[in-house]
Amino acid sequence: MFFTKLTAFAVLALSAQQVLALEDPRTTTIKANLAKFCSSLNGAVGAKGANCFDISGAYASSILAAKKTDPCDRTVKAQAILDNFPNAAGVVALAQSMATAPINVLPPAALPGLEIACPTALVIGGASKASTSAPAPAPPASAPVSAPAAPPAKTASAPPAPASGKCVVDGSMTCSGTGFTVCAPSGPVTMQCAPGTACKASGRFINCL
Repeated sequence: MFFTKLTAFAVLALSAQQVLALEDPRTTTIKANLAKFCSSLNGAVGAKGANCFDISGAYASSILAAKKTDPCDRTVKAQAILDNFPNAAGVVALAQSMATAPINVLPPAALPGLEIACPTALVIGGASKASTSAPAPAPPASAPVSAPAAPPAKTASAPPAPASGKCVVDGSMTCSGTGFTVCAPSGPVTMQCAPGTACKASGRFINCL
């Protein structure tokens, strides 16, 4: 009996810690941009047979604090967006921001989020674009060398307020008040939707619209 109570206490303590996860404002903005991008497609199925909202829902678990040991999961979801909607307006910039979004942190750690590079290249238009760019081939002697383009500016927004929630199936997502709860392997994680958006269920996933 004592062992059972001790185990239950440990599980509750871990769940409480996960609920207090802090999300970087840059990541919140990227998730909101992804939701808007999916809405602009009006539920169209991509070239690889995936729905944008399904990818968006799965991406929410890619930036959880537990993913600091698997930073390439963000790249996997970003590549899915590129492969399914290669000709959509703004898809390249969106995918690049998804692949490099800061990962959540757990107190006592504080924001900003973890910026962990993924060694896996993001394939854009048939060419690989790694997290750290490879040296370009030397141009002909007569050709001018162009300066590298500046990275896109990132807009900051207020960090989401932590909330409480329950989940049953790993990977599932449910709306919880003004936010949503993700069933992560280490326990439920509840976060707020971006300012100006509301949680709406979409099968096993949710969207902040």
